[in-house]
Amino acid sequence: MATLAKIKENYSGIFWGLILAILIVLFVNPTYKECIDMIRALPQLTTCIFGFLLTLLGIILQGDGPIVTKMQSSTVIYNRFIGFNKKIVILSFVLTVLALIMGYANYDWLKSLLVSWHPLLPLIVRKVSVFALSFGSVWLVVDLMIFVKLFYMLIKESK
Repeated sequence: MATLAKIKENYSGIFWGLILAILIVLFVNPTYKECIDMIRALPQLTTCIFGFLLTLLGIILQGDGPIVTKMQSSTVIYNRFIGFNKKIVILSFVLTVLALIMGYANYDWLKSLLVSWHPLLPLIVRKVSVFALSFGSVWLVVDLMIFVKLFYMLIKESK
């Protein structure tokens, strides 16, 4: 049975992502043109996170120095660390692809296509897109903070 701390650790990113994304969609409700600069900048950030975490994982998995060996011997924290690394790498990859699609799609053509199907469809697609990017971004930031906390716990335990 999972403890409260484990549940909080595993699901706080999803929880805060949902809460803040709902608040953004309901109260801020930005337009595509207001968000385009942020959407186009997001892949740079997420690919940096993606590359850094994969590099860090490679160094830790292939390292055989005394500190790396001690880190790997702390199995509980080490396994949590590896799990969070995997989750954040996948999340940053998905956010990169989503932001690239949203940032460089021909918005006017897509909007005219959606209006031809149903007049409310562009509004729905915009709200879903803003929700998805907001949710994913907040989830990534919260899980990244937990990952950094685990990393420092692992380092502290291995010294």
